[in-house]
Amino acid sequence: FRNVRISPQLGNLTEAAGTIPTVRGPVKIAVTQPEGNPLRMKLQVVLPGGMAAELRLPAAQSEAPAMDGRAPMVCVNGVYVLGTNHGHLVSVTAVQGTVSASLKCE
Repeated sequence: FRNVRISPQLGNLTEAAGTIPTVRGPVKIAVTQPEGNPLRMKLQVVLPGGMAAELRLPAAQSEAPAMDGRAPMVCVNGVYVLGTNHGHLVSVTAVQGTVSASLKCE
């Protein structure tokens, strides 16, 4: 339980939250999706010490900011970081602690 993958699929919901108990401590997740639009999803995660996460957010190729027009960028704690394409998802890895993530920094 050193690594977790968080890939919310809210469907028509506009928000969801929960806590998942692990042997390292609780993983807390809160997700909002304004107007039910997954491309506007915002994810808040609190991870216990010693745990890292891969975060996956829904992304249309034209919606995610890109570096050099290729690699997608994800806003993590107010700063754009390089992400990885996974079909209709974009991910960032090795995030730790308290994390806020979305496709665009606002």
